[in-house]
Amino acid sequence: MEKLFLSLRQLSILCVIALLFVTPETASGQSVDEAHPTGVAAFPLTGNLGPGTYYYSVPVAPGRVSVSLTFKPPSGGGSMSVSISGPACCGADAYVGGDSGTSDDVQRNASFVVPTAQKLLLTVYISVERTQTIRFDLGLKGSLSESAPPSVCTDLEVSNMIGVSRSGTTLTIRGNIDNFSKNDFRSPVDRQWVEISTGAKESFVSLARIPFAQLLAGRSLRVTATHTSTMRATPRFTIRIVYSPLNASDALATNDDCNSANDSVSGSGLIRGIPLTKTNKGSDPK
Repeated sequence: MEKLFLSLRQLSILCVIALLFVTPETASGQSVDEAHPTGVAAFPLTGNLGPGTYYYSVPVAPGRVSVSLTFKPPSGGGSMSVSISGPACCGADAYVGGDSGTSDDVQRNASFVVPTAQKLLLTVYISVERTQTIRFDLGLKGSLSESAPPSVCTDLEVSNMIGVSRSGTTLTIRGNIDNFSKNDFRSPVDRQWVEISTGAKESFVSLARIPFAQLLAGRSLRVTATHTSTMRATPRFTIRIVYSPLNASDALATNDDCNSANDSVSGSGLIRGIPLTKTNKGSDPK
């Protein structure tokens, strides 16, 4: 009897461990970052995703596009929607979605007109219980463009050499943004900027927001900001590159950063020319 009890107990522990490691099946390379959507080369797109918001991009040519969505909610029901947007597109008709309290298939269709060649952003939203998934097929037909301008890989980096100098209570922070790729970076001036800040969360203070429109291959952009501090110790500063989500879905082929790991650097107690340790994060410190 004792052996049976131990066996049942061990089985229960194994079941609990198994449940802890069960996660919804997701597609390979799936993006949950609006600024870096997953590129789709062909449709239909088939997936089995858990609750959340997912992002895809696809190049299109001018013309009419038809979108179809078929999904199967799990037991107990669920909902799914796809919103399509672009720099010169789209209206309320670029949307498919529905919900159901049963596990019956749901089908939705729509069509819309794309006025110019561009990359469209597909925002997929799924609502189900945390441990459940929705299987779906998403189709796009019409003016899909294989000849749309491909993305050009650029790699802008915040240099890990940053300087801070003091004159009385005024601190001057200096840094460089380098384009180490072989391609020029070009984009509308309001789509990206360099932010210099100090503090984090509740103490976050933005010291400078420096917009830029281009950075040629192999060139650098010098950025500076000032900060007044009566503290004897030098505060912690962060220099980071911020990109608009529109960069990933617009028609431009020269404003897609291919490496977000070097978009930010931070440190404190600095003297000009002392290397810093990269944070490897492009997220907002707020």
